[in-house]
Amino acid sequence: MSDEPSDVDYSAFARQRDDGKDAVAACVVALAEGRDTAFAIRMLRAVFDLEFARARDLVATLKYEQPVERLFSYGTLQQENVQIATFGRALHGVADELLFHKREMIEIADEAVLATSGERFHPIVTRTRNKDDRVPGTVFEVSPAELAAADLYEVSDYARASAQLASGLTAWIYVKRA
Repeated sequence: MSDEPSDVDYSAFARQRDDGKDAVAACVVALAEGRDTAFAIRMLRAVFDLEFARARDLVATLKYEQPVERLFSYGTLQQENVQIATFGRALHGVADELLFHKREMIEIADEAVLATSGERFHPIVTRTRNKDDRVPGTVFEVSPAELAAADLYEVSDYARASAQLASGLTAWIYVKRA
């Protein structure tokens, strides 16, 4: 999830960094200045009034990204329709398990997420101390832009955290926000 403040004027940021060039160049400068991928996606959406998927794809192209992040999903991000809506492609993953976590369900009120997933209740996990608590799911390799897209898909009940899986891999997971 991005640490960028929600009141950032992305159009003004692009104009300040533009120096007579187009906003795409400003986006490259923003990425070079260390701004995160989610910031660049939001900036392009604001400047060009782009659909989310188009902005995400443009940022990925600008960064020439290859899949380098691991994302473990135990819920709707395993659905092909959600993957295509969120990442612009179907993901290929491997079954794995999240250790020391338990799964419960929460009700989703966000209309965009409801429309994408088709489900009102989504799973969410919390950490436990019980070695027998395991949550099955799938681990995917995604680009940093796709990870930022997953951050934007998940509602505010979720926080991204790193966890070790049963396979020994470390992956990003979404847990219940404290």
